[in-house]
Amino acid sequence: MKIHKMNLRESMKNHTDNFVDMDLNLDINTDTDIDHDTDNNSDNNHKKGKKDKNSLPAILLRMVVWLLLACEIAMAMMIGIKVISMEILPMKYLIAIFILFLIVNGLVVFFNIRKQGAIPLIVVLVLLCAVFAYGATAIAKVDNTLNKMSDTHYVTTTYAVAVRKSDPAQTMSDIKGYSIGYSKDDTNAAEAKNQLGKQVPSLTYKIFDNESMAATSLLEERTQAILIREASIEMLSDSEDLAHFADSIRIVGTIEIKTASKTRRAEELGDRDTFVVYISGIDTYGDVTAQSRSDVNIIAFVNLKTGKMQLISTPRDYYVQCPLHDYAYDKLTNCGLYGIKCSEDTLEHLYGETFTIDYYVRLNFSGFMKIIDELGGIDVYNESSFTSVDGMYFEAGDLHLNGQAALYFARERKAFRAGDIMRAKHQMAVIKAMISKMTSTAMLKNYSKVLDAVADSFQTDMPSETIYSLVNYQLDKGTNWQVESFTLEGEGTRSTDAYSQKGRSTYVMLQDEKMIAEAKRLIEENMK
Repeated sequence: MKIHKMNLRESMKNHTDNFVDMDLNLDINTDTDIDHDTDNNSDNNHKKGKKDKNSLPAILLRMVVWLLLACEIAMAMMIGIKVISMEILPMKYLIAIFILFLIVNGLVVFFNIRKQGAIPLIVVLVLLCAVFAYGATAIAKVDNTLNKMSDTHYVTTTYAVAVRKSDPAQTMSDIKGYSIGYSKDDTNAAEAKNQLGKQVPSLTYKIFDNESMAATSLLEERTQAILIREASIEMLSDSEDLAHFADSIRIVGTIEIKTASKTRRAEELGDRDTFVVYISGIDTYGDVTAQSRSDVNIIAFVNLKTGKMQLISTPRDYYVQCPLHDYAYDKLTNCGLYGIKCSEDTLEHLYGETFTIDYYVRLNFSGFMKIIDELGGIDVYNESSFTSVDGMYFEAGDLHLNGQAALYFARERKAFRAGDIMRAKHQMAVIKAMISKMTSTAMLKNYSKVLDAVADSFQTDMPSETIYSLVNYQLDKGTNWQVESFTLEGEGTRSTDAYSQKGRSTYVMLQDEKMIAEAKRLIEENMK
């Protein structure tokens, strides 16, 4: 029995061992099969990946990447050459942009060679091309705007053919056979007379010493019509005995004469740290080339080294000596009728030839309003509340003004006892606010429309190279300009000796020598 039990145990043990061996063999075989299948799948996927990267669509995508990269580099080179030639960006910005350009394009080349991420690379390159295209457009706009501002070296003088209000003539054709009076003092009047003669036959002419005498001859019926500058009509209406002249006549036609602007030859700024700019605001709407009186007369003394700008405002009615007319006295505003150079020479003489005006900037009313609107308005401080002659009320204190309100604010004088002096101060406040806005980031928010407004309403003889240099300076230094202002004052009176209104009683402001001396001191201090 014992032997039988032992055999039974041994038999069971043998069966168990055989079963385990079979199970182990099965596991080993199964694992081997799985590993073999995995290796086969991996090889297949690897071969499939290689096949995908070398497929025709993948090759075409990589070719698109290379083409876009070539276009992007070409655009970048063209813009880079233009920007470098303009010298508008400081060197530190150019270096930073160049390094970024190398990094981005290096990564594009790296990933495309490794045949990775063709579609993301295409997206990146398309965006870069769009950015460069926008940049090229922006640079071209800036360049064209500055060239347009700097190249407009002509003036347009509009002559009115005027008859008395009671005259039956309504158009130019109605004045056939009329006697026409005009001033010999106006150098362009002869050309205007010739053009008038071509349009209307059988005219006779009477020559007078000045426009005031020609206007009087019309009102006294010694002539049937006159040929007179449109800008002079308002000037003559400033005279006490011709206050209603504009209401006493009818304009039956106009003639435009374009002539080269009599200006100095402006030089580039070069290495100088200081320069002088004459800001002239003419009293017209529309074309900035119109020959007109200068209602705003501000001289900006700019010191790049100290970051200071001294503004000196001279009232429009200041009684000054005009070098063009053998130093005869006239109102400063009237000098604008004889060209920008006449105003510059007169102001230099007023301040004792202590400086030379390097450049001028000329703008008109409509441009003035448009620029302020595109800048998003300006902020000024109003000393006392008032209502303008246009019916707009201005509260005392801090004000935010749009273009129209800024114009009314800057032109008003009748609401104040100080009259022209207060107007000059308001003009100064508006100019300071505009300078502040145009040298801030606000300029960048709407730069395209601001440039459009500037191009249509600004004239300057400042070379575009100098403007680029000043932009470069501002970007490089980030100067927070310290702008100071000073307005001349004087005693108001009436005179019949003003050159442009000879024999007519007109309001003038007599010079205050102490104020002029203080202005000279401020100028000298700022230009050190």
